[in-house]
Amino acid sequence: FIVLVSTLAPAKVTLLRGIGVPFFEQPDGSVVNNIRVKIVNRSEEPREYQLSIAAAAEGFLTQGARVEAEENPVRVAPGQVKTIPARVITPSGAFTAHANGRVHVADNKGFSKDVKVLLIGPTHPTRGIKDAHEDKDSHADKRDDHHDDDSPSKSDKEHAKP
Repeated sequence: FIVLVSTLAPAKVTLLRGIGVPFFEQPDGSVVNNIRVKIVNRSEEPREYQLSIAAAAEGFLTQGARVEAEENPVRVAPGQVKTIPARVITPSGAFTAHANGRVHVADNKGFSKDVKVLLIGPTHPTRGIKDAHEDKDSHADKRDDHHDDDSPSKSDKEHAKP
């Protein structure tokens, strides 16, 4: 006679890199990482899993970051697997090149897990595409002003010999 005790968690959560570009910058400079969230509901009842950024922990980016998904909470039937696309959005200048983040997944029955995700971003600090265009425009204005300063003034023309 053998008794087996199940030690499996009521859910298994895996974060996968999104399909396509690893990250992109939005006009406000925030960085978006596309991910896929795979949830296996090992329980015998339907569950709803809420996705969010995990609480602050040393070495993990949390401030200002958020998770967006078309379905949140994610409803998963008993014994089923569901994979949904999601986005981790971090504010402009929050990190350069890469950072560790954690996505918190919790259901409506007490399951809770933080899953590490490697966030990828630009190798330069972001300030926002709008800011960069404004800088470019202001430099263009300065070039135009400078060009005007180099052109002969009325008094220069009056002093010039014929």
